[in-house]
Amino acid sequence: MNNTDLNMKVRTMMDRHCSAEGFVRPVDILLDLDYLKKKDINDFLSGRVPYLERVCTANLSKLNTVLDEMSSYAEERGYKESTTIYKHKEKVLRFSKSGSPYIERKYSTHFISRSQLT
Repeated sequence: MNNTDLNMKVRTMMDRHCSAEGFVRPVDILLDLDYLKKKDINDFLSGRVPYLERVCTANLSKLNTVLDEMSSYAEERGYKESTTIYKHKEKVLRFSKSGSPYIERKYSTHFISRSQLT
């Protein structure tokens, strides 16, 4: 799938999640795109996976495209950003192999629809 098609899918999925749940997380979109499986998320959240990217089926370029598009589209739509710390037994979970604070923040940012803010 080319990046233009991927970006359109991300936008559609974000709108769907925000309409249904009032918010969207990067892991929701990665699940919808089949870049992650539910079991992988559960393993990550329970600390059995050293970092989330390890179990993603997409390459880092595609993952970054998804994260960048989520941020861009959220800004266009006026979604509020909310950073969430993912922990398991007081240990902060990592999303990326590098542990870069910039990348970690992108994965841990949830977007809340405007309808939930009023």
